[in-house]
Amino acid sequence: MSVKQNAQLLVHLATFLQSSIKSLPLVGDGLTAGGAELIIARIDRYFVDRCSSDEALGLRLGRGETHPGDSLLFEKRDAALRLAVAMHGGGPTNENLKTVASKLERYHTSAWPRERFENSCPKHRRGRIEEYFWHALRARDRLIGWEQIRNIVAASAEGKSAFSFPGAATNPSGTVDSDPG
Repeated sequence: MSVKQNAQLLVHLATFLQSSIKSLPLVGDGLTAGGAELIIARIDRYFVDRCSSDEALGLRLGRGETHPGDSLLFEKRDAALRLAVAMHGGGPTNENLKTVASKLERYHTSAWPRERFENSCPKHRRGRIEEYFWHALRARDRLIGWEQIRNIVAASAEGKSAFSFPGAATNPSGTVDSDPG
């Protein structure tokens, strides 16, 4: 789409929101009238102030800030690694975490380069620890060491999480969601 087409879509969105604002609920999980008014004001700011869209929509990241989507990917990765550690068994001792990290590294350097473009985890990996490695790397394609895995498992055991997105960890069947985005 061209910039002009995207701008026209924003105008249509603002017009739609203005016409629908009276029928929006005042409470609930959906878009409220106040939220719609805020979106309209931010779209208007984009055109009137001639600023960038990320600035107008309040999405400009400050120095050192990460994209909110990264938080969701980290949580998906962390959930998969927690499940891998649980599947390995023996509890989260340093020795077990080193073994899991070693297996993750082996998978990352051997099978992952061939399987990274699959839309879902290959069938021959399901039910094995590599299934969780596939999901972890699919969410965040970076190899991490055993100390980081220890921190991830410890944060879960303490009930802490740097990120709180509903549904980010696992789906109702207990497996990690396969769609990273």
